[in-house]
Amino acid sequence: MTHKCTMPNDAPEGHEWETVNKGYPVRIYATDGGPYPVSIHGAVRRAGYWSSMSLTEEEFAKDVRDKPVEHVRYVNMYPRSLGNVYATKKQAEGSAGEDRLACVRVDFAEGQFDE
Repeated sequence: MTHKCTMPNDAPEGHEWETVNKGYPVRIYATDGGPYPVSIHGAVRRAGYWSSMSLTEEEFAKDVRDKPVEHVRYVNMYPRSLGNVYATKKQAEGSAGEDRLACVRVDFAEGQFDE
């Protein structure tokens, strides 16, 4: 499976990364390190502790990915249909019909496609 990865030099301030395998948080400290070809220095957080790491650009592209942006939406559920999707629970509550069965919170990440 391929994954999108912004290289550290192209990332905006506050950009977040994680490891591909386990989703551990990654911080990047420098992109002009050495000795060549190791040029990316940072840390990965596992078991509550930050551990230093040094990667080549190829290793970074293979082992680190952009952290998916998380979203929350709310959907009103009716006996015969779904209602609209709302950005906030307050919006969903405000447009609820009398026959509403439930208001369901939906958490998802950009790029998430469930089977």
